[in-house]
Order: sequence, then C-alpha cells, then structure tokens
Amino acid sequence: DNPIAISVLEANLAHLPIRMSACGSGLETLQRVEQAAASGQPIDLILLDWQLPDIDGLETLRRLQAIEGLRPPEVVMVTAYGAAEIRRAAAALGVQGFLTKPICQSDLLDILIDLMEPSSASDRPDPLMAETRLSQGLAGLRVLLVEDNEVNLSLIHISEPTRRRGRSY
Repeated sequence: DNPIAISVLEANLAHLPIRMSACGSGLETLQRVEQAAASGQPIDLILLDWQLPDIDGLETLRRLQAIEGLRPPEVVMVTAYGAAEIRRAAAALGVQGFLTKPICQSDLLDILIDLMEPSSASDRPDPLMAETRLSQGLAGLRVLLVEDNEVNLSLIHISEPTRRRGRSY
C-alpha cells in the first residue's frame, strides 16, 4: 500500500456530494454493508481494496453476494497490483471497475461516470460537463472505502466544512 494513495483518493472525492465512510477489513465491510441495509441507508458503492488483512477483496465480494436478501452495492476494486488474474476474477464476480494505485482524479472520475452513465468513449461528454452531471448524479451516494493500512486510514480526516455537507469518514 502506498500511504499517499488514500489521501489522494479522499481529496479526489472531497468535492463530490457523497457520503463516504471507511473501514479496514473484509469482515468489517460485510458488517457495515449489512448494518447499512438494515437501517434503510444501503451503501451504493464500495471502493474495495484487493489485499486486506483478514479476507481479500474477492472473498469479501463473494460473501457479500451470498447474503440472503441483500442487494450488493456496486464495487470498484482498488489495488496496487494490476495482475490480469485478479482483474479476471474480479470481473467474473461482477466488479464494475478497477483502479490501480496511485489513483489519479481522471481515472476515478472516468469510473464514476461509467457507473452513472454507461456509454461508449466516443459519445462521452466534455470533461467539465461530465463532472457537473456526475456531481448531480452522485448527490447523496453512500460510499464505503475499504482500506486495511492504518497509516492510510489515519490520513482520512473530517474538516468542519465537510461535516456540514453531511459527509462522514
């Protein structure tokens, strides 16, 4: 894990009208997703680290899909590794996107745009217009960031303006 990766990801998401929370393991992810669904506030998107301390991201996703009555959130796999076998396994499990650390803002926005408005690259709107429409489409989206590195998690912080906009980390 790159200790800067989580702060870059947080900074790239900070300007979007989403509600983000974070956890550090696959088992905690399962717990958080079930609790959120039970409370009537289901998580819409998981940015799921592939390599976690207890169960890896793929096993976390398998277990999420096996939970009776749960509509699994959309998942974007986040990893420092670009191995083809991981990508194939993730795609077979229905992962909607893949981000390789370090994550740049354009890659993150491309993934979010694809999730909100699936289309071919040829008819993709200009980037400024796409970001505005994306921001409107993401209003209230509940995102769970799953990251196992304590240093990375400690880089997530709440500023007073962020708290007022209703985000939680």
